[in-house]
Amino acid sequence: MNGTQIIIAIIILAAMGILVYGVVSTRRKQPSASRVTPGSASVTFDEELIRCEAGSKTMQLRWDALIGVAIETTDQGPFIDDMFYILAGENDTVVCPSEAKGAQGLLTRLQQLPDFNNEAVIAAMTSTSNQTFICWDKKGRHNKAIDDD
Repeated sequence: MNGTQIIIAIIILAAMGILVYGVVSTRRKQPSASRVTPGSASVTFDEELIRCEAGSKTMQLRWDALIGVAIETTDQGPFIDDMFYILAGENDTVVCPSEAKGAQGLLTRLQQLPDFNNEAVIAAMTSTSNQTFICWDKKGRHNKAIDDD
C-alpha cells in the first residue's frame, strides 16, 4: 500500500466507526413514555372519559378510575417532545405527549384535581433528563414529601 491508499483506508475506518457509534448510541433504553410519539397525537376528554390517540394507538381512562397522575420527561428534547402525561387507573394507563393537540386543556383540567402538585409540573417543564414527577394520586401521597418538610 502506498501513502494515499493508507490515508483512504484510515478515512473509511473512521467513517465506519462514527456510523457504528451513532447506531449504538441511539439504541439506548428510553423511558416508556417516549415510545409514544406526538406526531398527530390528540387528547380529548369530557366529564366521564379521557382519550388519547397517538398514531394508531388509542388509550382511554374514565375519570372515576383515575388513581394517579405523573409527568415523565426524557433527555431527547428540545426538538422532539420530551414530556408526557401519565394518567394511571387500576387497570388502564393513558400516556399523552405534552405537545398533543388538546394537551394544554388536559393540564388545566388535571390542575382542578384536589391538591394537584403544580410544583411537580414546573419541575417537569424545566427538566432536561429522564425523570418521573408525581403530580397527584388519589390517596394524597404525592404531597407527603411536602408535608414532611
